[in-house]
Amino acid sequence: MTELSKSLTLTWEIAAQEAIQSGAEEISPSHLLLGLCKLCDRPIPELEAEIQGLVQRLHDVDPKQLRRQLRSLIINPNPVTHPRSEIHRSEESKQAFQRAAEIAESKENNLVLPEYLLQAILEPINSPLADNLDQLGLPDLYEQIFRGEIDNDDRLRREAVRSVLKQIGKSDVELQDLLISHPTSNPSDALEILQKSGDYNPQIREKIHQAGIRALEELTQSPKVHKIITEISIDALIVVFAPLGIAVKAIKILLEKSELKDNDR
Repeated sequence: MTELSKSLTLTWEIAAQEAIQSGAEEISPSHLLLGLCKLCDRPIPELEAEIQGLVQRLHDVDPKQLRRQLRSLIINPNPVTHPRSEIHRSEESKQAFQRAAEIAESKENNLVLPEYLLQAILEPINSPLADNLDQLGLPDLYEQIFRGEIDNDDRLRREAVRSVLKQIGKSDVELQDLLISHPTSNPSDALEILQKSGDYNPQIREKIHQAGIRALEELTQSPKVHKIITEISIDALIVVFAPLGIAVKAIKILLEKSELKDNDR
């Protein structure tokens, strides 16, 4: 059974104040990131051990600069007034805390530390926070900070998702959600998901196909990604691309490009 560390509780309090000051309705993951960055600037001796991991994670990032830039992006032009200065977490923030608790359990730690929440809020590829970081020129901040814990399959999957989202356009929220809301490691499950989504909206199915094909064509032309492709099996590729709902299309394209792999041997 896990419990929130004192430093994470403080992060929550800081995030709440950031949300209130920005005129937000709820505490979003962006506010939580502001709280985490601000926590690094607070020399509190009794919390030093708890935040050490967070400070190390943000070693290559300037927390003060990130906080200033992010804060400027999330100011609400129509601020909300909160009675008694109370504000609640958004659903995404609640999920981030749950995910942070899962990370703590996986590390056999009964305390949920700030660094676990950092990982939890940066993991989602398609989120308002991800869009904010993209605007700040930090689209791959998660990979940068947690590079030692991401395997090739996950790195390729994340790059594929970003490429597909780029092809589709950020305005099509319904399609973006569809692309990433059905993680599966089984290609037949992915095909079933795709078929069901097509029954729901045939235009979405065709758009997924076309965007997926364009994205995969782009990926297979990337030397960096191509190197990864040549080092993992076709079965692994099915797993990698299944969350996009285009596993079958992916395999077809990659098989057509199999001569690329042969030429590298």
